[in-house]
Amino acid sequence: FIKTYLLYSEEYARRLTDSTTFGWRGLDPAVLPLIVQRAHAANRRVSTHVETAADFRSALAAGVDEINHLPGFRPEGNVLAGYAKLDRHRLTAADAREARRRNVVVVTTVSEVLEIADARARSMIVDNLRLLRDAGVNVVVGSDRYNTNSATEVFGLRATGVFSDTALLRMWSMATPRAIFPGRRVGSLDAGHEASFLVLAGNPLTDFENVRRIQMRFKEGVLLR
Repeated sequence: FIKTYLLYSEEYARRLTDSTTFGWRGLDPAVLPLIVQRAHAANRRVSTHVETAADFRSALAAGVDEINHLPGFRPEGNVLAGYAKLDRHRLTAADAREARRRNVVVVTTVSEVLEIADARARSMIVDNLRLLRDAGVNVVVGSDRYNTNSATEVFGLRATGVFSDTALLRMWSMATPRAIFPGRRVGSLDAGHEASFLVLAGNPLTDFENVRRIQMRFKEGVLLR
């Protein structure tokens, strides 16, 4: 896929000439539809990094296939003071419905900020997740953390109370691998699918901690030792 970046695209013109926003500005939103058009012509998906709700809307309008990061997944400058304008990160029900209509995949990446966010910022993130859930958007698990794996993200999402354990397991083990490998038969135990799966010590719907208690790992039918 092609990875693209929108960062505070609603302020693109101002940030372009502001040296203090270096590293916190991205593509001209008017260019993104052209990238999508050419990428799709080459049979490539387009994924877009977003920071704000305006970025989210521009990505949808451009026709991207995947949106990386929930708006507000981090404060500007990576300091909590960057959440001074929380409303610019808030999605609407219409945004969520449009993402669903366009079958856009949304990757979460919120566990890190949930550990440090104050009540207002946390509420904004939870509200965005709830809107996407209620609209039936294909939300998948991803982490923007480089020192851990997706389990940390799952437990962070679980702590919000937005998703049931069943929904989280489906997102993690079914929707996510299918989003990564859309041309492969993964995320299912049906006949004819790739035999890549984990064997846990117990039922995670009884005790969710069982997702960490891995007894065996199979990759395409081969037991990994």
